[in-house]
Amino acid sequence: SQARKKPAASVTVAELLEALDCGRATLYRYIDRGLVPPPVDGDDALKRAKKLRKLLDQGYTLTAAEARLAAAEE
Repeated sequence: SQARKKPAASVTVAELLEALDCGRATLYRYIDRGLVPPPVDGDDALKRAKKLRKLLDQGYTLTAAEARLAAAEE
């Protein structure tokens, strides 16, 4: 028998919007740029959204925040 793959925990669009304190269009722009994973990526998407919001609150531009997030993944 094949081992079943555990489904990834999902996060809602509403949870990401709340974490980012932004509108839906902005959220999807962040997803398109790869700044935040799509909601189906669950906990990773929510954690990444919170990190992004914190960087933006600290005055980082989207480009600078993107670089910081990428550097943190290396």
